[in-house]
Amino acid sequence: MTTYPVIVVWLALEVLACGGSPATGRSTREAAAGDSLYVLTLIDGAPLPWDSGEIREGCRELLVGGWVRLGADRWTASDSVALTCPATQPPQSVRTIVRSGRLSREGDTVVCEIWGEQTKSWLLANRGILRGDTLRMGGELSDGPPEVYILRGSGP
Repeated sequence: MTTYPVIVVWLALEVLACGGSPATGRSTREAAAGDSLYVLTLIDGAPLPWDSGEIREGCRELLVGGWVRLGADRWTASDSVALTCPATQPPQSVRTIVRSGRLSREGDTVVCEIWGEQTKSWLLANRGILRGDTLRMGGELSDGPPEVYILRGSGP
């Protein structure tokens, strides 16, 4: 079965306002000043692109990129997922999923939370260990496969 790369781009954006209340309304640009950017390099021990094993509408999902930005009290993350499809099907999309929320730190542990509209409370999104220029998330720390992010810079 022949596959071809995805050529249509679709953006799914679910940015949540964070801080002391879900309605603080700080912009992403304001929150990004002085933040640290970590780029996804390994997932489940393998480099990108990573095959999640998920099949959606007959197409295979591949994680092709990701990053996490950590600030003093906020986090933002982005994952880009591509779909590869059999040649007989129309092209599918690359989805970029952006999430953000409240960040807390205790020692080398970071806890990322998102606001739950249904529960009207903060919910755990991910937990990680930050050591030097490496951020480890997922795996035994939280749901999903283990992820390794490397520091790439700071600022907007």
